[in-house]
Amino acid sequence: MKLFITSSGYYISGKQKIINFLVHLIILFFLMLIPIMSNAISPLQVVPGSGIKDIEDSKIYQFRYHNLADDYHLSGPTIWAVRFNFKAAYPLADSATFSLNSFKIYNPYQNMEMRVSLWNEQYAENNDLIYFPGSIIPGGDWQNITLFTNPTNIVFPEIQNPLQVVWLVMELTTPITGKYISASEGSGKNSFYYNTTVHGNEYWQSLFSAGFACEIRISAVGDFNLLNTDLELLNFTLPENILPSSTVYPSVTVYNHSNFPITDTLSVHFSDPMLQLDQYLLIPLQNINTRDSLRVVSSEGITFNREPTEVKVSLAFKNHPSVVLPARYYNVFMETGSCHLIEYFRRYTFETDDIPRDDSGLHHLLYIPNQADYLSCLGASQRFNFYQMNSLPQTVVDGYKRFHLPLAADSEQILTAISSAQEKRSFISSSETRINILDPDNPENLLLNITLSNDSTTLFEWSSTSAIYPKFFAAIFEENNFENRSLYTLKKWLVYNEPISSTINLHSSMEIDLIINTSELDSLKSYRVYYWLQNSYTNGGQVFYAKCATLPYGWTVANSDDNLPRPNLKIYPNPLNNGQSLKISGFTSPSVFTVYNLKGQKIFTTGLINAEVNVPFEVFPASGIYFVQSETSERGKAIKQIKKISIIK
Repeated sequence: MKLFITSSGYYISGKQKIINFLVHLIILFFLMLIPIMSNAISPLQVVPGSGIKDIEDSKIYQFRYHNLADDYHLSGPTIWAVRFNFKAAYPLADSATFSLNSFKIYNPYQNMEMRVSLWNEQYAENNDLIYFPGSIIPGGDWQNITLFTNPTNIVFPEIQNPLQVVWLVMELTTPITGKYISASEGSGKNSFYYNTTVHGNEYWQSLFSAGFACEIRISAVGDFNLLNTDLELLNFTLPENILPSSTVYPSVTVYNHSNFPITDTLSVHFSDPMLQLDQYLLIPLQNINTRDSLRVVSSEGITFNREPTEVKVSLAFKNHPSVVLPARYYNVFMETGSCHLIEYFRRYTFETDDIPRDDSGLHHLLYIPNQADYLSCLGASQRFNFYQMNSLPQTVVDGYKRFHLPLAADSEQILTAISSAQEKRSFISSSETRINILDPDNPENLLLNITLSNDSTTLFEWSSTSAIYPKFFAAIFEENNFENRSLYTLKKWLVYNEPISSTINLHSSMEIDLIINTSELDSLKSYRVYYWLQNSYTNGGQVFYAKCATLPYGWTVANSDDNLPRPNLKIYPNPLNNGQSLKISGFTSPSVFTVYNLKGQKIFTTGLINAEVNVPFEVFPASGIYFVQSETSERGKAIKQIKKISIIK
């Protein structure tokens, strides 16, 4: 299997450095105004939370969408809501309803005042996918509360149970600066805020549609009323980093929703792609009390084969066959040839005290998404958005462990995550990189050939829904000095989230060719090409294999102002007002134009254009600052320009 990828970059001449410096100062000025203009750009502000996790009584059933952690603090709107869709939790049981006892709300600040109420659901005309609160339900009238403790328990004593769908609507009665709502990582599809940016067209907007992957930290306390389904599997766990020939003892946690004690048996079937592993394990679940949970560690273990493989685990309740449990997949890998990536997202190029000094087997990569910093690039924003992050600073260890708060370099959290990453194994046995000049007449173009081989591990065939479905990433990272320490920052992507055409299975390999144009690189600096295989964020984001190749000194061709044209890109009107279209002209060669918002998210792009470009006003979703990037090639040299525009709606 061979993948051939061509990449071109951008060039900024030496004489443009003063202009670029002034542009960065202007951008910095506007970014400083963002808090002032935030109500015009977006009603929602997000900052890192405290990281505190709930300690809850497992015997009390709580219906929730969040992950029990205080990952984010949300501020800005005065009205919030959480949509609890109880009936969707059991799609096979049409009669599923929920008897509500109370709600638990976590708040970042003591003595925060709000009023709350419960609403039913109303659907938009001819579209049952657009929903919003309709009217207050019986027993759900407004009540004023003060959040004294975390979490605070809120009771609606006259509520008429049972419920299928309900909205908890909250209004902050003292909306002052810094009045935050707590949120956890999640889809964002169940948490809403009342968007009032356009007077007369106020509407409920989910955090998902606003681009924030988080859920407000509220739990509905109570229990389901089920006719056919009694048991719920809350958790099934195997140890991490399982090695071939090892024996493991699964643990399982179940909840009994019925009105009487239940005894059952969980059947656990282990299999591998070649069916060399085909074993059953039975875990007895004795006398699970009504409205109660039970955790059991199996007294019998399962011993895996000596050969590394991916393992499928199928689960079923013996006495409750109607309960459908999805299959799970676990990796029993052996290869250890990968390096371990720790990714840091920073607003500016300082304050790197949280990066560990012990670099044994660790590669610290820095991304600067903020366009005001001189080391920033739009590729860093792209990577930031890959992880669905909302606020800086952030740290990601090997793709699967994400931190939302500044952590000390020797903190137990970061050291534990690093230790866990170093214990992980891979299915890639070896890799080889070769760097050559592609054409002697054009020495600035290098050919990087990468071969990834799987010599020992059996895998299931990859698909978009499988547990392992890695994409290929490769990027140039530039060595820079941070407080007397050399670290590598993202320069540009060579390949981003590239699908792999077929499974790299046992006794197979993948070969990739990358073309690197070095004319955009500084001949006095050092560069590395990092490449890795990584699952999508929705599949956990784990990095399965990573390596780097150093670009040799002397192979980087220095820039020359005399070799490049001086484009005179014109963008007008600027600022752009309602009803106008943005015009782009002044380029002499066919170019591609892309519009980004302040988060680095792409909102518009063109094909190859050689005439004046008109960008419709409707392209811009809201007032604020945007960036227009042009990419063209002249005399074999890649040229990229970025200009800032203001939109007024």
